[in-house]
Amino acid sequence: VLSGKTIALIIGGEDRQQDFSNLCSVINRMDKVSSICIYETGPRLFDQITSFDKHMAIDLEHAVNIAREKVNGSGYILLSPASPSYDAFKDFTDRGSQFIKFALN
Repeated sequence: VLSGKTIALIIGGEDRQQDFSNLCSVINRMDKVSSICIYETGPRLFDQITSFDKHMAIDLEHAVNIAREKVNGSGYILLSPASPSYDAFKDFTDRGSQFIKFALN
């Protein structure tokens, strides 16, 4: 289903000292993945992701805008934060609702 399509992966959240080495290892082996790192864990994820196509975003809206440019209407935008974001959103439902709002605008 995803074969040949670009995936823009929005990843990051609160830093709870999670070990992202296995996750980043998988991301580093994937073709056609653009990683957009956000929030507290963003810089650490950015450093561990070795692919050329990686970006830092200041917030979810900025991340979605970068993702939209990367997929250019023919790929997928995936919100998979790998961390909670209670510092930015009320709860995971709020985060998902905001993501949908930004993605549809």
